[in-house]
Amino acid sequence: MPSPKRLKIWISNICGLCAAVLLGLYITLPKDASPEYRYTVTLLFQWIFPFVLLVALATRASVVRFFLSLYRRWKIVAIVGAILLIVPFIAPPAGQLPWLVGYLLSCCWMLGTFCAAIAFFAVAAKINNLFSGVLCLIGSLALAFSFMEGCLLATPQPQDALLDDSRHSKYVLSNQAVPQGENMSTTAIGTFPEATGSSVFTAHRALKFDRELFDVRYGFDAQGRRVTPMSDARPQAELLLFGCSYTFGHGLEDQETWAWKLGKLLGPKWRISNYACNAFGAQQMLTLLEEGLVEASSTPRRAALFLAINHHVRRNAGLIYMHSVRYGLRDNGRLERDGFTTDSPYTAFFLLPNYFNGSQLIRHISINITQFFSKYYHATFLKTYLAIIEESARLLREKYKASLTVLLWPDVEYLEAELQQRGIATLRARDMLPDWDTTKGNVYYIDPEWEMHPNPRATSELAEGLAAYFRPLLMRETQ
Repeated sequence: MPSPKRLKIWISNICGLCAAVLLGLYITLPKDASPEYRYTVTLLFQWIFPFVLLVALATRASVVRFFLSLYRRWKIVAIVGAILLIVPFIAPPAGQLPWLVGYLLSCCWMLGTFCAAIAFFAVAAKINNLFSGVLCLIGSLALAFSFMEGCLLATPQPQDALLDDSRHSKYVLSNQAVPQGENMSTTAIGTFPEATGSSVFTAHRALKFDRELFDVRYGFDAQGRRVTPMSDARPQAELLLFGCSYTFGHGLEDQETWAWKLGKLLGPKWRISNYACNAFGAQQMLTLLEEGLVEASSTPRRAALFLAINHHVRRNAGLIYMHSVRYGLRDNGRLERDGFTTDSPYTAFFLLPNYFNGSQLIRHISINITQFFSKYYHATFLKTYLAIIEESARLLREKYKASLTVLLWPDVEYLEAELQQRGIATLRARDMLPDWDTTKGNVYYIDPEWEMHPNPRATSELAEGLAAYFRPLLMRETQ
């Protein structure tokens, strides 16, 4: 029979080994793992890993002695915890800091809440009333926060260290552009690229763990639209493009966007007007049309294209922080403006990471809450989204003399039947990207792990497919 001391050592070693194995399985989880394997590993990591790690630490006598020493010096611990918790609130936003500094902010939350838990338990032990139980409850929550923060800090999260470093772009440093966002203006209907009357260049540089994902320059024309190839003085046809960063060309030079490549394929007799912008959705398309911010027709033939992705469905609800007019669908089926997306009741949940700067746990909670709302209210959001597209199609047809076609990204193909029932033409991006199914779309993104926006290969194939579609379409409309 082993002695109690040796038994504790064995238990600690076995639990420590189990914790290391579970952590290794979770970190090395393959992207193409089966749903069953992914679910099992995630479940073991979330529930078994904290338990075996806690047992491994608790059975070490030195660890126990360290905790007891903290308990006796709770006043000093409370002061240290308060200082640690103040740091994230006075620091710049974690998303604008190098990834190591962002991790230090997370460490401040982990150690600060741990110190707070020790202080709460120590004070609760000195009193004997109902307030003691309240302090124990708060201390338990603080301890759980600290432990979960540490678990998330130990594993790479999808959004860790994604840094917008536009001020250090090669274009900004050489005075060829201004940092991204400096051409945006906040108006009574939302935030839009500013029409300056002259061309503007903005630079965008993105990093991931100090690795540069892209450093590009965006060109905007005098009307605040992403630049496209020059057309003839009197073009014969015009194509109006609406959408989000996929249509805008996030992370791509001007000549790499599919809007530019489509203009080159169609030729100078066509004018391509790109009204898309990062973080836009269907509501910005409708607002631009209602407010007359889309130029009146000056060509014999005209058409419009909106590229739809699944993320658009929730944007009008305010589940992305973008200041724009929000639309609501009334009980009588009437679509009306309903304030702004920044006034949405869901915005507070989306902005939780801003309030708890640098906390991995709060960001994780925020993501899960917004995903819950997106799924739970998907049917409601979808009805409004479809109504916005239908109203946009009506305005384009009646006011701008252009027919609308919706290009469906593979994650939103379920909208095809609904749109066609409303008399709106649809296209599938999957049909233009021949290797999508065999590679699960990975070959068409800038970085399949960190930057899920179309790359030059995707834009080239999309441009070819769209050119083949619009040439005969517009020719038929003139007959």
